[in-house]
Amino acid sequence: MGFLYGELLKAKEEIKVALNKNENTYQPIIDIIDSKAKDRLDSPLYLTAYILNPFYCHKDPWIAQQGDIMDGVCSCLEMFFPSDIDKQTNIMMTDLAKYTKKRVLLEK
Repeated sequence: MGFLYGELLKAKEEIKVALNKNENTYQPIIDIIDSKAKDRLDSPLYLTAYILNPFYCHKDPWIAQQGDIMDGVCSCLEMFFPSDIDKQTNIMMTDLAKYTKKRVLLEK
């Protein structure tokens, strides 16, 4: 699902370029895509799969700076570790940062 989300983002950018970045022309198409993907492809699990996919994560170092994606990752971590704030914080601040910078995660 991480690939599907990533390819959907790529397709939306290609649509914008194909329509000469004319917002009046491409925005109705993007709105339709977004409405169909809403609550389907933008789930916290799929967003987490997207950011953990090395194909996208290591190609685009700014992926971890995108608010909607990081909100999804936070929500996913809250679901997996509902009562362990320390674990959530460690994953977000340490492990994910190492991963997005192509470092090997070492067990402590």
